[in-house]
Amino acid sequence: LEIGKRGGIKVDRTLKTSNPNIYAVSDAIEVIDYINGNPTLIPLAGPANKQGRIAANNICGIPEKYEGTQGTSILKVFDMTVAATGNNEKLLKRLNIPYEKSFTHSS
Repeated sequence: LEIGKRGGIKVDRTLKTSNPNIYAVSDAIEVIDYINGNPTLIPLAGPANKQGRIAANNICGIPEKYEGTQGTSILKVFDMTVAATGNNEKLLKRLNIPYEKSFTHSS
């Protein structure tokens, strides 16, 4: 199977690999970053679950495409909820993508 630049298995939008008889999903594959359009590895359970359903549909002849992943994480620690989504500042600078940033502090 063809391996991508980031070290994951390369798949097309239907999650088919370089071997037309093999589909791949989850942490093993490179996905398209929803923000910058580049291949990346985003090992999250939610996208992996969706990829599994899409691959199963395609195997069963129900055409469906995976449009990419936006890395989003949410964590609750006691009474505080912390979330992050999208690309970090370092990556956006490297890719020369304009961005805005915001820091929110709860009282």
